Amino acid sequence: MSADDVALLLLRGECKDAGITAPARFAPAAVASARSSVERWAREGRIFAIQGRYPRYQFDDRGRPYPPIERAVQIFGQSEPMRVGNWFAFPNVHLGGKRPHELLATSPGQVEHALQKAAALISG
Repeated sequence: MSADDVALLLLRGECKDAGITAPARFAPAAVASARSSVERWAREGRIFAIQGRYPRYQFDDRGRPYPPIERAVQIFGQSEPMRVGNWFAFPNVHLGGKRPHELLATSPGQVEHALQKAAALISG
């Protein structure tokens, strides 16, 4: 997803939270504001991008990042987005062979546990 795609997802989520129907077209200022949030999250290490694209799985249905994403960026390094992305994309022995990204919405605690195991391996 591009930063604008994530911004639109976030805006739709905010509309859901407010109990209103998302307009077909958001005002440019609203999109710019939401995009600013996405860029800030990336700078703060709360999300990651690979070649300017944000994997969709790191956001809930309201456009907010899942907490384990930030933890993974801390563990694997903000300058290593491919490493973060690969960890979420490949089957994980601590998750019964499931891919971490498959469990972000339903079992974030299990993903956090697997991240703790990864952190222990990295730190030696």
